[in-house]
Amino acid sequence: MTTINGEVAPGFEPVREAFAANFTQHGDIGAAVCVYLHGRPVVDPWGGVADSETGRPWAQDTLQLVYSATKGATATAAHMLVERGMLDLDAPV
Repeated sequence: MTTINGEVAPGFEPVREAFAANFTQHGDIGAAVCVYLHGRPVVDPWGGVADSETGRPWAQDTLQLVYSATKGATATAAHMLVERGMLDLDAPV
């Protein structure tokens, strides 16, 4: 059983359940996620191990490589700009 630490605001319990399922159903050994809504953290769980060789537990401040994770954030930001009329995807470059 993986220990899950951190806080989840009322109404966001399904996110914590999905996070826990990553360990029990999908083989994750350590992870963290933090979601802010209106400038406040509403989901901030972490759990498992940070180092499978030593068994060091995952902490709130454990560093993690994210590799290409910014592609999704960049696409989201671009589409938000389109929605606000600040970016035209069809404009010539």
